[in-house]
Parts: sequence; C-alpha cells; structure tokens
Amino acid sequence: MSLPNGVLNLSTSKNYLCWQTDALVIEGQITKATLYFNWLVLDVRQFDKTHTIIFVQSAMTTQSWHRLCRVSLNPPS
Repeated sequence: MSLPNGVLNLSTSKNYLCWQTDALVIEGQITKATLYFNWLVLDVRQFDKTHTIIFVQSAMTTQSWHRLCRVSLNPPS
C-alpha cells in the first residue's frame, strides 16, 4: 500500500499504530516489522485483516525515522 502523506500516531506501550490520510484510516497493532536498509515494512492488524505499509527513510526527518524504527522494531515486553 502506498500512501503519499498523512498523520501517523504511535503508541509505544501497546505497539499500536494509527495512520490517517484524507481517504483512509488504518489503525491496529503492529504484528511484524522488517527493516530493509532505508525501507521499513510494517504489518498492521486491523480487525480481521492485515495491512502492509512501507515507509521510506527519505520521506521523513531523521528524528522521525529513528523514532518510527525504534518503536516498530522493539515491541513492548
């Protein structure tokens, strides 16, 4: 799924993501996160289906990229 822009909210304590664009809202728990150099691939479970979202490092600030990777790749204990 390719989304050109939107608002991303993360819950670090629950490994929960909410992505909002003008046309779509995806929210749910991050079930899988994989880092491929400068791409972060997330599987987000929303009710009975799973969405795959790909984030590209160059599309955001360095600080935002580091936070997104840290939260996504280190699930809460």
